[in-house]
Amino acid sequence: MYRDLITNVVFLGAPSTGKTTIASQLAKEYNTVWMPEYGREYWEKP
Repeated sequence: MYRDLITNVVFLGAPSTGKTTIASQLAKEYNTVWMPEYGREYWEKP
């Protein structure tokens, strides 16, 4: 795979607006991987 063919997509927005759903569905549609949200857990760590 050529590095310039790799595309990263980031979804930003308010909570509960469907970002996780659309990310997982797009990954399924394009037969690729996706990373679930981790920012909230990181932010809430003591």
